[in-house]
Amino acid sequence: MDGDCTAIPLEELHEYVASLVQSLQWDPSESTSASNELSRSLQDDFVEALTEISALPSESIDMEVRRLLVDFGNEGDGFASRSAPHLDNLVAALSCRDVLLKCKAANAIGSICTSRVAGQRLLELKGDALLQSLIKMATCKNTWAQGDAFFVLGWIVVIADEEILNRLRRLVHTATRLLHKSLMQSTSSGSSSRAPKKRRARCEDGESADDGAQDGEPSEEEANRRIYCLVFLLNLSHRDPAALEGAWEPLVSALSALLRRLARDLSLRMAMRSSREDSNDSVNDQDDSPLCDATEWPELLRLTVTILCSLVLHVDAAAPKMSDAEMFAELQNLRLDLDREEAQMIFEADDVVDAQERLQALLEALASRDHGHGDARLT
Repeated sequence: MDGDCTAIPLEELHEYVASLVQSLQWDPSESTSASNELSRSLQDDFVEALTEISALPSESIDMEVRRLLVDFGNEGDGFASRSAPHLDNLVAALSCRDVLLKCKAANAIGSICTSRVAGQRLLELKGDALLQSLIKMATCKNTWAQGDAFFVLGWIVVIADEEILNRLRRLVHTATRLLHKSLMQSTSSGSSSRAPKKRRARCEDGESADDGAQDGEPSEEEANRRIYCLVFLLNLSHRDPAALEGAWEPLVSALSALLRRLARDLSLRMAMRSSREDSNDSVNDQDDSPLCDATEWPELLRLTVTILCSLVLHVDAAAPKMSDAEMFAELQNLRLDLDREEAQMIFEADDVVDAQERLQALLEALASRDHGHGDARLT
């Protein structure tokens, strides 16, 4: 739905929300397979509702839809006085064996949590079961599930109370480990990754979701997981700068390695661009394939540099780890590379300026910590 919620009758909003609720009556915990026509129909309606919730825009009316959806069956003003099974079913879908279904449920819950009011209400009603399922997803073996779990957790950390925030702090090591794994896999396979997309392959919890990807082809699930782990860590550091302190050393190691890989990718892209007409050039060797798509590169750099800056400013031991001459030189060279004409032709102008400003802020933060004074902040 689009538009101003004040211009649409409340009854119409309620009818729309009621239709979503009606479609969420299928219970994934009891329906392990669509064994008959009725069950298949209910499951199809359920999946369609998840897709529709995930696609809700960010207009005020859509935020109201999210709030009404969570409160449906939990209000005393005319909706219903009984419990709300549609929320139970939504959370239960996170624990089903069908990874496609659990990822669709995660995307729907993430959409709900984009509304602070709706998200906090959902946590109030179903927080314990929701977090338990998301943490299990985040620590399972499936890359799609891990990525979508951190997608939701990245929103939850923004609206969480202190009790929930304390539980989320424990996932810093998990997110850090997955970043290390992402770099190791990309290095060993020589494959690149596209920007995050919502395309899923059906598989069981213990299986890899790489059905559509061959060696050397982009890995969408890896791109999803990498971005959403970084978003989770950044949002957590905004809520509690000290939250990353317990894992600062492996995190600095992972982020520094990611930064070096992004710098190498930029050099590779510029070399490929300047020598595109040379068919004998070796820059297209599979071992030198970029880590990510060009559209993902600026976002990866933004997240990586901002988290590193937060660590330098708030964790005393982090700055010395990064203050060696080699790191300074790499940061300065990366910033200078972004001034080159080839880089200006690869990325949007605003992305280049933003990247340069963030790199400069990190350099200044390192310098100020090295001299024991000053401050530099990024958001």
